[in-house]
Amino acid sequence: MWINCGKIIYMRIIPTKTSLFSFDDLISRAEISSDHSVVDIGCGRSISFLYLLHQIAGKEGKITGIDILPEIVDSVLNDLKHHSLNNISILLNDAENHKGITIPDKSADRVFLINTLSQASSSEAMLAEALRILKTKGKIMIVDWNESPSPIGPLQSQRLLTNHLKDIFEILNLSKIDEFEAGKYHYGFLLTK
Repeated sequence: MWINCGKIIYMRIIPTKTSLFSFDDLISRAEISSDHSVVDIGCGRSISFLYLLHQIAGKEGKITGIDILPEIVDSVLNDLKHHSLNNISILLNDAENHKGITIPDKSADRVFLINTLSQASSSEAMLAEALRILKTKGKIMIVDWNESPSPIGPLQSQRLLTNHLKDIFEILNLSKIDEFEAGKYHYGFLLTK
């Protein structure tokens, strides 16, 4: 929520719970430490989640948002500059291509894919790229639309079914740490190499 006080706009409250799911719950489940390198693939236009990750990882940590759309990256960069959030990076990258993310192999402690895999033309390729940048014993969190009818979100035919995802986990040799409901309309997985 933004408040305009004359010439200065202040960020008063960053909501940690959307009408869809709780960012706090996701962050808690991911067990982020103050020195972690955290990547949000498909970060979108809002800086709220990136800001919360930054609050946990602190000055010793590194937060990176990835998106494929130049207008989104430009918008986020402007917001970060406006709020002097200098230790959050935003990259214009294609996460569906091998080495499409310009982050070195095995350098991220945590990777988030929130409402991202269902938008990919190849969810397996995107997950493989996320796995490439993940450190050994690092964790990947996936949150995406479940099959429940919802007032917003993708068409039912465009949603990524959990059985299909579990097949991809097996192909990529990912181990499931946790499977959970992330609100009424989303499922969640926490995985490791």
